[in-house]
Amino acid sequence: MRLKSGVDLPDPALREPVIMRISDAEHPRVGTKYRVWPMLEFSWGLDDHLLGMTHIIRGKDLFKEDFIEQLVWKLLGWQPINILHYGIISFDGLKLSKTYAREMITKGEYIGWDDPRTWTLQALDRRGIRPGALRAVLLSQGLKMADVDFPYAILYSENQKIIDPVSNRYFFVQDPVTMTVAGIPGTAYKAEPMVNPLDQSLGNRTISITVKDGVKKLLVSPSDVEKIKSTGGDVLVRLKDLFNVMIPGGDITKATFHSKDLDAARAKKAPVIQWVDADAKNNVNVQVLMPDGNVISGKGELNLQSVKAGDMLQFERFGFVKVQSVKKTRVDTWFTH
Repeated sequence: MRLKSGVDLPDPALREPVIMRISDAEHPRVGTKYRVWPMLEFSWGLDDHLLGMTHIIRGKDLFKEDFIEQLVWKLLGWQPINILHYGIISFDGLKLSKTYAREMITKGEYIGWDDPRTWTLQALDRRGIRPGALRAVLLSQGLKMADVDFPYAILYSENQKIIDPVSNRYFFVQDPVTMTVAGIPGTAYKAEPMVNPLDQSLGNRTISITVKDGVKKLLVSPSDVEKIKSTGGDVLVRLKDLFNVMIPGGDITKATFHSKDLDAARAKKAPVIQWVDADAKNNVNVQVLMPDGNVISGKGELNLQSVKAGDMLQFERFGFVKVQSVKKTRVDTWFTH
C-alpha cells in the first residue's frame, strides 16, 4: 500500500512512499496472525496522534519522516503536531552502535547492555555518572541543528561536582612494585589521611604499619618509580601522610628513612607518592574495570574492607570509582573518571 503523495515531488523518496507491506515472516509475539504491517513513518503518524503527543523531538536526519507524518495527519483531518530537530551528536573515538553492541553481547565480548563500552544509561549508572551531570551537559548544549562532538570533559566536570563531596578517599596502587625502606627508627607508624577533605566532619582514617629491624616494604606505582629514576641522582621523596625517604640513584630497593616532618619535604619540594603496605595482611586486592573494557589490578589500603557495593570512592591520585562488589579476597570497582 502506498501513500498518494504525488509522483511529481522533487525528492524521489517522497513520491508515493510505501506505508504498508505484506510479510509472511513469523512475528515473535503474534506469530502469523497478521500479514500486512505498517511501515515506520505510517505507524509513527498514527501513534503520535493517538497517544496525544504535542511535540516530537528527533534528529535532523529524519526530515523525510516529517513530510509523511504531516501528510497522514492532513489526510485524516488531524491537528498537526510540533516537530523539533537536533543535530547529530558524535562520540569521538567510540564505536557506538546498537547492532554492534548486540553482536558483542551475543559473542560474550561485552558483559551485557550495561558494559561500559556501550555508553547506555545503564552503563553510565554503573560507572557512577549521575543523571544530574548528564542533564546539565545536555542542557548546556541546547537543542540546535548544528552537529556537535560530545563534550566528555564537561560531563566529567559536572559529575565531579556531584560525587566529590560524597566520595571517601583511599590509597590505591596500580600494578605495584616493592620499595624497601631501611634505617627506620621505631617499630610502628600511623598515617592519618583525611576521609574526605570536602567534609572535615568525617575526620581521618588510620593506616598503621609495623617496622621490623628498621626495615619496611611498601608498594608503589611503576609510574612514580620511573619519575624517580628520571632524576638520575639521589631523590628525597614524601610517602604520602607517612614519612620522608631518600632514594639513592632512583633505586627504590635501597631507600632509607630521612625524616617524618612534612615541612622538611616541602622545603626540598620533594615529590609525594602513593603507597600501600606490602604486608598481605594489611592490603586489599582491587580490580578496576576501565571504560574501554580493560581491567586494572592493584592493591589498596586495608580500610577498603569496609566499603559497600554502590559506594563512590576516590582512589587518591588515580581517579573516581564505583564499587561493584566486595568479596572476601577482592574489591571490584568500575572507573568513573
